[in-house]
Amino acid sequence: MPAKKQCTQATFDSDFYGRTPEELREEFKNSVEDYLTWCAEEGTKPEKTWVGKLTIRVDEDLRRRLAVVAAASGASVNAWITALLDRETKRMLQEDRSR
Repeated sequence: MPAKKQCTQATFDSDFYGRTPEELREEFKNSVEDYLTWCAEEGTKPEKTWVGKLTIRVDEDLRRRLAVVAAASGASVNAWITALLDRETKRMLQEDRSR
């Protein structure tokens, strides 16, 4: 299955195959090099993969309130915060577009 990589609004498609793990690693390395070359030619910065981890510092009172509200909604604190951030960022972006 082709790997898709984003560079701003353009898309770079890449296929790589191998019969052994070593061949796959080498083909993957070549694909990354091709992607970086393509981005340089397009004049865009390559996107970096984000692992999806976000660390925030909250005081003990907020942590307790988050736990209570999340539990009351039947979700984990992580799931509750993720839903909140998803909803609010969409709302704010929608407000920006309507201005």
